[in-house]
Amino acid sequence: MLVQVDSAEEYFINCIIDKKKVGRGYQYLIRWVGWGLEEDCWPLRVELQDCEALDQWLKAKGHW
Repeated sequence: MLVQVDSAEEYFINCIIDKKKVGRGYQYLIRWVGWGLEEDCWPLRVELQDCEALDQWLKAKGHW
C-alpha cells in the first residue's frame, strides 16, 4: 500500500505484524518497505482503508 504524506513523500507497507485493541477499535503494527524495525508504527484501522496489506493479514488470520 502506498501512503502519501504532504503530497511529496510516499511510503509502502511491507506487511502487518500484529494488532491490538484500543478502546472500541484496533491498531495494527505496520512494517514499512525499506525501513528498519525502529520505524514500525501502530496506525488505527480507520487509517488503513483500502489497504491490501490489511486485507491479506485479515484473510491469513481467518478474519475475512
